Amino acid sequence: MKKIWGLILIVFCVFSPAAQAVENFDIKINNSYVLLVDEEPTSFMVSNPNVIDFQTITTLLNDKEQIFIHARKVGRTSFTVKTQNNKYEYSFNVLDNSTTVTKEYPNLIEIDKPQGVQEK
Repeated sequence: MKKIWGLILIVFCVFSPAAQAVENFDIKINNSYVLLVDEEPTSFMVSNPNVIDFQTITTLLNDKEQIFIHARKVGRTSFTVKTQNNKYEYSFNVLDNSTTVTKEYPNLIEIDKPQGVQEK
């Protein structure tokens, strides 16, 4: 009987929405990004709203699976996105402009600045 309950617990932990891993992002201050999620978000939570600002983006096809992220202040914050079926955990590390960020993320796209716009 103990083996059955142990197996059920393992299956629950593996397939539970809470079993999502935290995804870490290094981003630069004063830059903007689009975060892609797999489902339409239902709620959000930012542990330190002074570090990043966010807003959902609705496309012409009424897709709401994109989130605009703006890095406001150097620091670290966690960002939680809840959907109807899942919970996505992110950690944003906002770096100053003297730091080079070389890692690329498949679900976080930096928004390019127009030519001639200089960083402050």
